[in-house]
Amino acid sequence: MELQYRKDIDGLRAIAVLLVILFHVHPHRVTGGFVGVDVFFVISGFLITGLIASGLRDGSFRLLDFYARRIRRIFPALAVVLATCLAVGWLVLFPADFLNLGKHVAASAAFVANFTLLQDTGYFDTPSALKPVLHLWSLGIEEQFYLLWPTLMLLAWRRPRAPLIVAGAILVASFAWHVRLGGSDPAAAFFLPTTRFWELMVGCILALVLPSTGVPARATPTARDAASLLGGGLIAVGAVLISGGRSYTAWWALLPVLGAALLIAAGPGALVNRRLLSRTPFVWLGLISYPLYLWHWPILAFMRHYDLKAPSDLMRWGGIALAVALATLTYRLVENPIRRGAPIALKPIGAAVAMLTIGFAGVAVFAAGGYAARFPGNLAVLFKDDDNVAKTFVGSGLCVREARGEAFAFTDDCARRAAADATLAVVWGDSHAANLVRGLADIEQARPSLRLVFFTTIGCPPIPSYAFTYPGLPDCPAANRIAVERVGSLKPDTVILAANWGTYDGGPTAALVDRNSIREVVERLKAIGVRRIVGVGQFPVWDYAVPKLIARDYRGGHASPDAAGAAPPVRSRNLDPRTFAADQRARQWFESAGATFVSPLATLCNEAGCLLTVPGRANPMDRDEDHMTSAGSVWFAASNAKSLLGE
Repeated sequence: MELQYRKDIDGLRAIAVLLVILFHVHPHRVTGGFVGVDVFFVISGFLITGLIASGLRDGSFRLLDFYARRIRRIFPALAVVLATCLAVGWLVLFPADFLNLGKHVAASAAFVANFTLLQDTGYFDTPSALKPVLHLWSLGIEEQFYLLWPTLMLLAWRRPRAPLIVAGAILVASFAWHVRLGGSDPAAAFFLPTTRFWELMVGCILALVLPSTGVPARATPTARDAASLLGGGLIAVGAVLISGGRSYTAWWALLPVLGAALLIAAGPGALVNRRLLSRTPFVWLGLISYPLYLWHWPILAFMRHYDLKAPSDLMRWGGIALAVALATLTYRLVENPIRRGAPIALKPIGAAVAMLTIGFAGVAVFAAGGYAARFPGNLAVLFKDDDNVAKTFVGSGLCVREARGEAFAFTDDCARRAAADATLAVVWGDSHAANLVRGLADIEQARPSLRLVFFTTIGCPPIPSYAFTYPGLPDCPAANRIAVERVGSLKPDTVILAANWGTYDGGPTAALVDRNSIREVVERLKAIGVRRIVGVGQFPVWDYAVPKLIARDYRGGHASPDAAGAAPPVRSRNLDPRTFAADQRARQWFESAGATFVSPLATLCNEAGCLLTVPGRANPMDRDEDHMTSAGSVWFAASNAKSLLGE
């Protein structure tokens, strides 16, 4: 049940892992390097199907043997990396991040990381650069393929060409589903196995069509050379043209997938295969490509956690050098001894037990909330999930819309009932408008004569002409159209407009939010009959999550966050330099349009910088880089109630 070894395929593995590494080290230079994963999928489909077909031809294929081999191949190196991630996470991660790591380690050990990461995606999700095992989503898809495909092959093998028909049907269905989801729900198109299996099926079909040697029989040397050149060119073009800014649908994935297929089909004697892929350095890198893929991303992610900023080029390449060293040791001391040699039953059993143990360890970390007891008690307030605005209002479906891939509508709960003679105020804007929600809701509860309505939508400033919509986020034109219609029917006394104005300074959104668009919305609201229009300026934007900035300061020997009477920390370091300019620009826009203007910076900042914690309390002002905690929202709204509500 052994296939003829092809050095050039190990060389192709090297190209794939190099593309991924270059993308992770220099994402703005090698924008499409992540297509290396697509190349891996084609290789996996080709090798696994060739292995199964070889065993079925000579009658030696057994499902249990197949899975024992997969366990010996996949589990040992993965177990070492996951265990190391938990150990390092214990030392350097704050509780919320360690909790997430535990969840992702458990999901990776169960090979369902792609589903877990899909569930986590959203506007308030942890940035990808801070997830040490993010890259294991691809391993989950491969293992899900291994669960399905061998059984289908075994059932279809009884009839001629049936495996090829089954593979073709899966390819067509999966490709079509990827194309359909690519525009409406790119995260699902990226993570779901049903939208990725077509890439593996390309490799499967190659293995079924080519002779058992894996080399085309009738193609001329010239044709093989041309195929290898075209294949290498398609992968290179994909790495250059594709970027994270594009909606990465199956159409773009055709470039690396077809490129990999052509290189495999060309055979080891083709020009690119023999002159490049079969060279010793590429073959060696291909041999360690699996542990190298496992190691490189956790090292880069932990660097970011430890330093609270993007590592320098020197640090990143130093991390890659460390990953190569660890991958070599893992290959020689862990992977090879267990994978090779006599297929002793204890090898897969031991590897499976190790993986199960690590999975339970991840569950324990998640269940324990990231073990906050590792840190001094006076830091606990920084790590507490502060019933923050995002969780309160997104999680409950109230007032802050984060819809993805569905028809947009505000729920009736966003306009709670109140007395008929109550003063009515509407809050309209993006996630920075949501900074006001919790605080104003508390004021509303204390004032029976006040009624508040919230129309806040992630990524959508309160500009009716704003037509740009980010992939995966709500439909801004629809959200703003509904908000205007509801304002027209409600006829409120006050409309409060707020947004992360600094976000719309450049790129495709720049011309959509400016002096003219602000004047347009103010005049439109006045025409509806709104008596008072308030523009809220720019909230502070930090380069890292505020609780972690504070925790790092306190761990470095600064005053305790719960010290009685201590002055709240203020700093200018770590502030986005565009913050003050964006606030000043918003002031000019609103005041020239005849609206009242409230500057958050006037309350939150002074000449020394901006507040990190809530005055009189130890709570962080923000839960992340620019979204307030509940305590921060309550304090800010109370400090500006008269300016915001006119009372």
